[in-house]
Amino acid sequence: MDHPPSPEELAEIYRQSEENDPRSLFYKRTLHRPKFPVVRWLLLLCALAAVTVAAYAGLQHAFGNPFVSVPGALVALLFTGFLLGKPLLITMVETYQAVAPAKTRERCRYEPSCSVYMLQALKKYGFLPGLKKGLKRWRSCKPPNGGIDPP
Repeated sequence: MDHPPSPEELAEIYRQSEENDPRSLFYKRTLHRPKFPVVRWLLLLCALAAVTVAAYAGLQHAFGNPFVSVPGALVALLFTGFLLGKPLLITMVETYQAVAPAKTRERCRYEPSCSVYMLQALKKYGFLPGLKKGLKRWRSCKPPNGGIDPP
């Protein structure tokens, strides 16, 4: 090129170079939209109820008291949360992916997107470490951060 590029040519060069950078406004993200996990929600709610009732009954038996106090019920609920936390969180993220508008999901500055990262981190590291890594990533999803960042 023997002459300097025109403003239109510069804008096109900028746009083409930015289509491959997740931090760019011109980045073309391919969204995966799973089906709404209705059956999984029903199974998780049934399991949540069953485990909570079993833990509550176990506490009643352990303390020999037919009326376990509110703290005992909270302990049963926490136990249930740790037991079913990972599948429940995975179902919540997949529900978000199924129902969130594409415009909202395309705002992510990272590749893979934050919701996909959360799923990968949960599957790779387990419930608490995966949740911690996913939330840390989600909090950093704003300019100037971004780019390609696998879990």
